[in-house]
Amino acid sequence: MTRTAALALCGALAACAQPVVPTPPPQPPLAQCDAACWQQCAADGIQYDPAPGTTDAIGNLIDQVVIPLRGRIDQCDAARLACQQCIDRLRRAGVVR
Repeated sequence: MTRTAALALCGALAACAQPVVPTPPPQPPLAQCDAACWQQCAADGIQYDPAPGTTDAIGNLIDQVVIPLRGRIDQCDAARLACQQCIDRLRRAGVVR
């Protein structure tokens, strides 16, 4: 009986002594954001010269301010959309909430 108990004890200790190999944590998916996401929006000023003495100040405003601003807004919107798509992919992968 004692011999059986000793063998059982040795077997249990041998089983517990085996090294436990830790598994590495899963790697988060790469963001793989579009390069447009990393572009900065233009922040420099726009010059407006109303050309004093002319009657076409509104035309100058449109040509010198409205049209250039529209181009900048389009670029910023494209960058924002690229970032939003990247964030949505990360949400679906469970990386961000």
